[in-house]
Amino acid sequence: VTAGTSCVIPLVKKNDLFYTNIAGLNLGTSDCTMSITLKNGGGEALGHPVTRTIPAGESAQVSDVFAAAGAGGANVGYAVVGGAGTGCVLWPHASVIDVLTRDPTTVEPTPI
Repeated sequence: VTAGTSCVIPLVKKNDLFYTNIAGLNLGTSDCTMSITLKNGGGEALGHPVTRTIPAGESAQVSDVFAAAGAGGANVGYAVVGGAGTGCVLWPHASVIDVLTRDPTTVEPTPI
């Protein structure tokens, strides 16, 4: 994701068995602001957008993104992740975590 573009991270969820973390790695040379908007399977927004400013060469994670967005839960959904900032080059990705085992499954972004 570069400044002004977005991607979709599919298959994010929060329920009794799973929760989702979303992280971004800033591959650019200046700060990058990552914005996350959660949607349900029908495309309706859940909660409020979440943003994180990530310094160049660093990463940041939003743990339990549904809680951070005040979104409650969803058995299936997706996240729209955008980047902002001059020179922003961002690699966003999600980890869907099994509540019982704490095993993560990495979910890669899809360009829009």
